[in-house]
Amino acid sequence: SQFVWVRGEVHHPGRKPLREGTRLIDGLLDAGGLTAQASGEVAVERQSGTFSHGSRSLVVRLGGREPSPEELEHLSRYLRSGDVVVAVTQHWVTLSGEVRRPGRYPLEDGMTLGRLVDSAGGLTPFGNDRITVRHPDARGEVEVDLGAVRAGKAVDPVLSPGDHVMVKAKLL
Repeated sequence: SQFVWVRGEVHHPGRKPLREGTRLIDGLLDAGGLTAQASGEVAVERQSGTFSHGSRSLVVRLGGREPSPEELEHLSRYLRSGDVVVAVTQHWVTLSGEVRRPGRYPLEDGMTLGRLVDSAGGLTPFGNDRITVRHPDARGEVEVDLGAVRAGKAVDPVLSPGDHVMVKAKLL
């Protein structure tokens, strides 16, 4: 009668039996591990009681193939009956045009247009400061003046999942 829920980007989501000494890593492995769409962030919501730090939620960020000592400590946390474990989906934004490294980039919390362009190595010498952001929803397209953003005269817009950022070439 004791179980935990494992949801999100795992291969076999659902209700998993809670055995004596079940840790977070055990719950994830019982669910078949993380899928390719997982962001590496795992959230645990405790339905009764709290974690040792006093909160009802715990967020673990897994950085790569070899877990750090801190990540191993979090993965070794014991689960309780009713806990909900969620493997968070990785969202992406696409950057194309006159930037040094165009491509698909993972969307991090609060990622702005300026930060995205910086992470792509900046504009090429031919890049235009007037950048188009195409949203996949009803908001459509927005044009942003990156020069004004850099000068503090305009707000650096926060990007959303699925946004496509296009940097056109300057007119010569």
